[in-house]
Amino acid sequence: MKIFKDENRKLYFSYPDKWEIAQDESTLSIYDPVDGLGVLQISSYNVPDPKEISIKDELEEFIEERHNEITVHLTDDFAYTPYLIDENKRYWKYWLILKKNTLIFCSYNCQKEDFGKEEKTLNEIIASIVK
Repeated sequence: MKIFKDENRKLYFSYPDKWEIAQDESTLSIYDPVDGLGVLQISSYNVPDPKEISIKDELEEFIEERHNEITVHLTDDFAYTPYLIDENKRYWKYWLILKKNTLIFCSYNCQKEDFGKEEKTLNEIIASIVK
């Protein structure tokens, strides 16, 4: 596993050795360039008062602009959705994580036929962000 660290974004996580990261000013895209089926994108934001943030509400608000169904689950560490389908029949999954003063938004999308095939790897990456 490789380790990604970005002090400016307050973002730290591990990801598979064969996966790559492409980044611009606001978003990281993580994917397997050879055998990959989808892309995990991550953005982070500093928040002045994390106590005022409801990650479930924030994620629901984001989703309602993009999907007809709104289903958000909440754990002790993050909010997340099951896979949701967009108008182009792509499958999407979202996570919102609050760590101290950093709000981390993650999304993954893939084609319908690839649904669930990278799930284990996604869960490992998300778990490494949360810890």
